[in-house]
Amino acid sequence: MQPLNNQRPVSYQQQPPPPQQQHDGLSEAQFLDQVQGLRNDMKAFNQSLDELSKRHKRSLADRDAKDQFGDYRFEVQNQREMLQDGVRRLENDLASTSPSDKARQTKRRHLQSLKTPLQKVVEKYVKVEQDIRNGEEAERIRQLGLVHQDWDYSRLQEEARRDWGNEGVFQDALMNNRSEQATQVLGNVRARHQDLQRLEKDLSEIALLYQELATMVEQQDETIVATEQNAEYTVDNMEAGNQQVKVATDHARRARKLKWWCLLLCVIIIIVVALGVALGICLNGNRCSGGK
Repeated sequence: MQPLNNQRPVSYQQQPPPPQQQHDGLSEAQFLDQVQGLRNDMKAFNQSLDELSKRHKRSLADRDAKDQFGDYRFEVQNQREMLQDGVRRLENDLASTSPSDKARQTKRRHLQSLKTPLQKVVEKYVKVEQDIRNGEEAERIRQLGLVHQDWDYSRLQEEARRDWGNEGVFQDALMNNRSEQATQVLGNVRARHQDLQRLEKDLSEIALLYQELATMVEQQDETIVATEQNAEYTVDNMEAGNQQVKVATDHARRARKLKWWCLLLCVIIIIVVALGVALGICLNGNRCSGGK
């Protein structure tokens, strides 16, 4: 993962992944290398979240720091997307690995080992983003209080959470107060309102990501277990079928042997009967000795 800087990227669109080549998937060594790479990325992402939190606090009081905070926050979001894509690639590789491949169990075990640290770093990301949202709301309340000093905190909080797209309250305030301070406050609140809209969108995306990460390995486990059970069931059926074929073959061999024994016995019986008849004729006709 590239180090963060304060330069805004030329394009905000995420580059599409390169086309996948037709292959049998990652080798065990390649898979483990990518797992280790994701661990390193998670450590860097965790440090970036700490820096993001610091920059946000500075941005509340310094407009220049706010611009730098926006650039940095965009890069942190890119880091989060890279982590997500990396895990999905490993998940897809595991799903495409044959159940008969000895590397499958190793891949599965190492993918599972990413689940806990990944969930922790996502939870931290959600907390940092929520702190940013709360900080923006507090600043918005403060700005409102500068214009409406007669409002209590509950009223300020209620108005701060309204949709300020039309800036209705501030337009009314400016009609009665054309001071430079009121004009400046209106500009500040307009900027804060846009920030809050972006935060709401980001938190919605993060909520979906968190749900996906929370169920990712469990779903993969179910798929793997079902596949392995089907494979074992198939193997068991094949073994049972082979046993039945063997038994049938043995029965056929014994049946053939029994048939030949029966044929031999019939031949012997015929010979014995023929000899008996011939001997009887010989004795009764006194022909055995050749006399008259």
